[in-house]
Amino acid sequence: MKEYKISIVGVTDFIIISPDVLGLLFQKIRESSKQQMDIPVESIMPISYTKYLESVLNVNRDKKMFRYRQISEKELKKEQIYKILERQMKNLKVEKEECFEKFALLEENTEAQYTYSVETEKDFFCLCQDEECKFTYVFPDGRQERITLSCRKH
Repeated sequence: MKEYKISIVGVTDFIIISPDVLGLLFQKIRESSKQQMDIPVESIMPISYTKYLESVLNVNRDKKMFRYRQISEKELKKEQIYKILERQMKNLKVEKEECFEKFALLEENTEAQYTYSVETEKDFFCLCQDEECKFTYVFPDGRQERITLSCRKH
């Protein structure tokens, strides 16, 4: 069994990606037969977590690390949180190697449904497909937590 370290590099804002979100995402990648896939946002970013982030981030918007330079709106809503997640995912590395060739938020015109268009790097895709691989998320402060995938590949 090989264990790989996952971290977000080059981001100075408050990190919103949790090990649970990564576990849901990695499971989607594991279940995919291709490196390119469309993933409904709420399948990896539960509504309850998004609402929690809305509250925490909006209360703290006056603090430097919660300003998110790429977002000009004073009050963050779910769309802006999804954009923050998109930006942070683009900076996700496994053992200092890129995880994604593409990670882009798409908005569908019907009922404001959001999807991420994702294309993994080949090596990262292979790691996610290997059920023997384990991942550990390294937080910016150095803490580490094992990423749990929800179920086996079908």
